Amino acid sequence: TGLMVFAQFRSTTIAAVACLLIVYWFWQGRKEYMMLKRINKIHQRLQSEGEDNEDYDSALFQKWETFSITKPTLVFAWISFIVKIIIFAVIPFSYFCYSRNVFGAMTYLV
Repeated sequence: TGLMVFAQFRSTTIAAVACLLIVYWFWQGRKEYMMLKRINKIHQRLQSEGEDNEDYDSALFQKWETFSITKPTLVFAWISFIVKIIIFAVIPFSYFCYSRNVFGAMTYLV
């Protein structure tokens, strides 16, 4: 939203985006809470059965720690690199040039 203020968006647009972000954060937090609640119930049920078998705990841990590793393609890497160069180098430099701030542009290039 700070970039939206800098770009001089309407306040209603900024408020709408902020509300959407807050709703998204609450939605993600609710999903996380429900997952932890379910895991806690499973863990309590396994402990209440009176079995001291470590296989249950290790299986629960393995499920919790499972993740997938993805490898980006070469095209995606180049597109990501170009977008980052445009966002972090070209746009600020062009802003300095547009505002005729030569010293700021030269300082940014250095």
